[in-house]
This record gives sequence, C-alpha cells and structure tokens, in this order.
Amino acid sequence: MPNLIIYDANNLDALRADGQDEYIARKIQIERAYDYYAGEMKKWLVDPKTKNELPENVTINLAQKIIDQSVSMLMGESPEIDAHDDAANAALEAVIDRSLDDIFFHTLAASGAISGHMFVKIVPSANGVRWVLIDPSIVQAFWLPDDSRRPIAYKIQWNSGKTEYRQDIALVDGAWVVRDMTRRSYDGAWELTAETAWPYPFPPIVDGQNLPDYQSYYGRSDLTGLEINDAVNFVASNVNLILKHHAHPKTIGTGVKSEQVKETAVAGFWAIENDAARVFNLEMQSDLSSSMAYLQFLRNEFFSQQRAVDIQSVKDKVGALTNFGLRVLFSDAIQKNNTKKLLYGYIIKELAYRTLLLMGYSVNAQDIDVRFSDPMPVNDLENASRIKTELESGIISRETAAKELGYEWADETLRMTAEKSSQGASVGQALLDAMRKMDATNPASENA
Repeated sequence: MPNLIIYDANNLDALRADGQDEYIARKIQIERAYDYYAGEMKKWLVDPKTKNELPENVTINLAQKIIDQSVSMLMGESPEIDAHDDAANAALEAVIDRSLDDIFFHTLAASGAISGHMFVKIVPSANGVRWVLIDPSIVQAFWLPDDSRRPIAYKIQWNSGKTEYRQDIALVDGAWVVRDMTRRSYDGAWELTAETAWPYPFPPIVDGQNLPDYQSYYGRSDLTGLEINDAVNFVASNVNLILKHHAHPKTIGTGVKSEQVKETAVAGFWAIENDAARVFNLEMQSDLSSSMAYLQFLRNEFFSQQRAVDIQSVKDKVGALTNFGLRVLFSDAIQKNNTKKLLYGYIIKELAYRTLLLMGYSVNAQDIDVRFSDPMPVNDLENASRIKTELESGIISRETAAKELGYEWADETLRMTAEKSSQGASVGQALLDAMRKMDATNPASENA
C-alpha cells in the first residue's frame, strides 16, 4: 500500500518507485472494468483449426446496464447545492455551467461506479474556476500510515507519444506544492519543468470512494463478479450455436442406398424404390428450457450481486405495484444509492467549499447542503391521496402538502391571492350590473 510519511522533494522518482506495484495492479483492474462496460468481453466460441472467433458469439452487456442504472438512480437529476448565500450560489452555478453542467455529475458518477474511486481537479483560470474530472487510472494517492483518510500527495502520470508527463501535488513543509515534470523515455530521468506553490490549506484535488472499502483508501466499483457476465455470454453463445445448426434440419434416410433415391419431375420431390425405407428430418429433442432457465439464473445472480434490479425480470409486475411495493422491490438498490449519496455528497460539498474559497467567498463547509432527488417513480394518484389524508388529519401543513406535490408554496400563495381578488372584483361587478339592470326595468325609476 502506498502510504507515505513525508514527500521527498529532492528525489523526483520517489513516488513512482514507492507505489509502482499497487499502481499497476489498480490500473489493470480499472481498465478491465472499463472494457466490460464498453462490451469488450471474452468470446467463447472459437474455430478449433483457425483459432478465429465464431460469428455465433453473443455478448450480453449486463455490466453496462448495472453502471447506467446506478448513475441514473444517483444523478437522474443533478444534485442541488445550497451555500445559503445568493451570491455564492450564483458563483457555483457559473462553475457548474463551465464544467459542462449536468453532464459533469453524470460523468463523475460513471467514473466512480466503474473505477471505484474518483478524482476532480479544481482549476483556476482567468474566467473563474473549472472542475476537471481526471481519469482514475492515471492518478495515485499517498496517505499517512496511521491515517488512511488523510492524503499527503497525489501523482498524476500519463504518456503522449514517447514522452512521459507527471504532476506531483504534495504537502511539503506544511504547504501544498504542484510540481510538473517530464522524461523522454521510460528508463530516463525525470526533469522538473515547473513548481508552483498552492496557497490554500487543502490540495487542488478532491477525491473520494464510490462505495466503501473499509480496508483500502480507494473505494469499490459497482462491478464485481464479472465472471458471471462471462458465464451469461458463454451460455447465450452456445444456445445461439445450437439454434443455428437446427435452423437447417438435416434429412436422414434409413434402409436405403444413395443410388435408390431418384429426383422426380416435381420440384423438391424425391422417389425411393425401397418400400421399407424411412426418411425424416433430424430435429431437436428439447426446447432448451433448461439452458434458458440457467441463463436467467446467471442473469439474476449478477444483478443481485451488484445490488441492482433487472427491469426485464419485473416489467410484468410494475403496473400492479404500489409506491410501497416498488420501494420494497428496489430496497437493496435504494440502500446502495443512499450510501452513494453520503459519499458523493461529501465530494460535491468539498468541491463547492474549496471552489468558493478560491473565488473569495467566506463560507463554512458545514453550511453547504447537497440534496439529491428521489430516484423512484411515484404513482401521483396514490401520493396525492396520502397527502390529502395527512392534511385532513392535521399532521402536515398546507405548505408542506404543496411542496410534497411539487408546487412552490410562495408562488401558489401569490396566485391564489390574485385569483381571490379577481373573483371578488368579478362578483362586485356582477352585483353592479344586476342593480343597473333592475333600475332600468323599474317603473319607479322612470317616474322619478
């Protein structure tokens, strides 16, 4: 594990040497998860002679479904960030907009769900501040041996052609420093190209876990047990190959020699001289129900292991489910999502806090709220009935009821007041019109 007591500013190769084994192992794991998400999986059917993959191979990308469902549950709607200061909130909105707005949060969640950990760099510029999501496979964190939640250095390393680039963000003598370096070959020496003091008590990187890993600095990916996805593809590919062969039944003749079969004038009709001959098509002796059941079993196990819900397996039940029933069905996925809200909420709060300090706002991290939307669909009629019952029972106010139904109480109050005023004016006008009509038809008024 790359724990670190002190960053050696005089040894440019120290960070790479200290954590190289852990870095390579983690990089391989992340790249494998990305391959599965992209559908780059093992092909099971291979021609024994040419060793080429057969076209009957089937790839069912359940890994992508798991990630996309997890991201949608967490970031279906972008989280609301409230610093309880109008100017600060407006500044954060500008930063989010500059960081590709809603896409940033979806990408953040996808990066974490696949790799298990996410890194965001805070980049000051002439136009303000940007949030830059860094590929987790090129970043390595170093922490104190006795405090695995306190990073004291980050190493970002990548290649461009034959040139390697590296940036160390490290705590040196109690202050954060950003050091850029390059080298021309893998065996060459690192050359320091720039060194910049970071004038804040925190680094320009915010990182965090996707799911808790209690024995590691890095978090857990949403993708575990990928061999089950491999097994799904193995079974599906074999079923596909069986169906291909039996899609063109082979005709078999018994009790007859080949020269006894003669073609007739009727197209596709053959005559056989032997009365005892028997001709039939070779057909499947099963409907592959056991194979299909096993395929469904593997699919269910993969979703269950990821604490996700396979919509395909429940689509026939959804229409009959109540709000409560739907939540019971998704209970494991909801609990997993609640854990993610805590972890991602911390990352977003820390991003907002550090960003506002860089922009000159005086705020406390504890005063910043991050709110996520409810990922579950709601039966509006059932929800309205529940709220009506609670309102009539006197356990909630009209304002709370309005908010639960998705209305802004202040706006609706103004509208209702305007409507009442308008209705009052209309009633008054109607009374005046009625009195004028009575006066016009009253003989006494004419004599007067």
